[in-house]
Amino acid sequence: MRKNNTHKTVYLVDDDATILRSIALFLHDQHYQVETYSSLAEFKKNLPLKAMSVLVTDMQLLNESGLELQRFLLQENIEVPTLFLSGNSQAQEIIDALKNGAYDFLLKPVDPNTLLTQIEKAFTKADLQWQIKHEHNNWAGLFQSLTEKEKDVAQYIKQGYSNKAIAQIMQVKPDTIKKKRAQILQKMQCDSLPEFIARCP
Repeated sequence: MRKNNTHKTVYLVDDDATILRSIALFLHDQHYQVETYSSLAEFKKNLPLKAMSVLVTDMQLLNESGLELQRFLLQENIEVPTLFLSGNSQAQEIIDALKNGAYDFLLKPVDPNTLLTQIEKAFTKADLQWQIKHEHNNWAGLFQSLTEKEKDVAQYIKQGYSNKAIAQIMQVKPDTIKKKRAQILQKMQCDSLPEFIARCP
């Protein structure tokens, strides 16, 4: 039974039209959405990328390098798992690509099933990154719902201050801090203090 990949997009960048077409057809058969580009300039024109996506790029593009594409993504803070393909890359190019966060590097001619396996693993990574980012944004939003005084108390709690210590710093009664702590945990949707400390922005 094939996986439902219709919500996932694979971006292919390669100046070899034959390779581009064959990989695209293969991935279409796996029910992936596929977008193909023959150059970095063409790829740039179609930004931004879709949420759930993976990039597969050739290392040697016509008058360009896959490393240039990778540097562009880093400069623009575009996070996407990237797989490099190459027929004759120098060792340093491979090292640089991996050092800068490439998910994997595969040599041409690449076995379709090997490529598919790595793409599936890359999507697992992308999904995890999306969940972490979504959770972070959710917690950040909840934190912003706190009053300014609650935010101050929350920061002291995160730093490990006791109710009594916070009360002394803020010149209020410990019971006041105790009540605020309960309100903060409720607003932040935390069931325990350790959970709040771990997730508080």
